[in-house]
Amino acid sequence: MPKQNQPSLPEQKVLVVGDLHLFAARSRGMEHWHQLPTQIIQSEPDRCVFMGDIFDFPWARKLGKEQAIEKAASMVEQLITEFPQTRFHYLYGNHDQHPVFEDKLEKHAEEIGNLTCHSVNLRIGNTVFMHGDAADHREMDTETLVRRRRERTENKLHSGLHEFLYGLAVHMRIDEAVTAPPFFPDFIHRRLIGFIEREGIENIEHIVYGHTHRKIHQHRYEGITFTNAGAPSGYRDYEHVTIQA
Repeated sequence: MPKQNQPSLPEQKVLVVGDLHLFAARSRGMEHWHQLPTQIIQSEPDRCVFMGDIFDFPWARKLGKEQAIEKAASMVEQLITEFPQTRFHYLYGNHDQHPVFEDKLEKHAEEIGNLTCHSVNLRIGNTVFMHGDAADHREMDTETLVRRRRERTENKLHSGLHEFLYGLAVHMRIDEAVTAPPFFPDFIHRRLIGFIEREGIENIEHIVYGHTHRKIHQHRYEGITFTNAGAPSGYRDYEHVTIQA
């Protein structure tokens, strides 16, 4: 793949919105979504990047997948229309890259003009934004990543029993056994570096990602800074993050 080098540009203020998992019963993300307009007004970012899994279609059991997609597209449209001076970027994740949702956002992008959608990654200056599920497998490639996401969002709608069991696991912090060990972040970071290298992306100083639900602030590994906003799910800590890119 051709190498992707970025010309030097003035730094921009970027507001990062992480894994809110809206419509999932375990999510506390709606309060953070409602805070976005105020935060945009106060921080005046040049760009706002949605990091994927803002919405959670496989777990939208109460709304149903079709209604959840309609509501999600409407919420994004309302926000980007309210702030025409801000450039919005929507990166898809493994819970919201549904073809119908993609089509609706692309239509909004064409009609409104201040929205751009990205399947896998976004580069601004020397910063790369990506959802983070590229780290799920050691040799992940873009085609496989997008195919797996679409299969998941199209074919899965979890039952009430699944919802109860998952919520119980989060409440009991069973998932923390996976993400708590000190080696875990750099294991993920190593895989993310490998993925962007295979994509031909060079000269990166900062990687902003989501997916793991573990909040990471300005962590250094292999000469690269890593940031993760976390996720408002169960006991997990979360906040919108503003960075210079």
